[in-house]
Amino acid sequence: MEPKYLNIDLSVRLPDIKSEERLPPEFDEYGRIAVTTNNTIVVSPIRSAHPLNTKEGFYYALSFEKDTLFLSPRGAAYDWEKYITDELIRTVVERLGLKAKYRYFKR
Repeated sequence: MEPKYLNIDLSVRLPDIKSEERLPPEFDEYGRIAVTTNNTIVVSPIRSAHPLNTKEGFYYALSFEKDTLFLSPRGAAYDWEKYITDELIRTVVERLGLKAKYRYFKR
């Protein structure tokens, strides 16, 4: 199988979901991402919380059908897109075990 492009979509506002039962059917995976006060990137599954030392927090949802990773901020956020760096995306892809399927991404 040849690696595909993973689309990165920042246009959808994702809700705070804490259980698989509440996961909308269009998503295959869901969870949280945090950039901590010491600039560590934390990727957590659906049944989790953002760490106490979160500087900026996000939600992620993955659709294999659309080959898309959706990212949105938690709560009210201003200028949050600046935290969605190539490094953050590569870290999320790696931590979710998607590197073999998606070698490239596009915004």
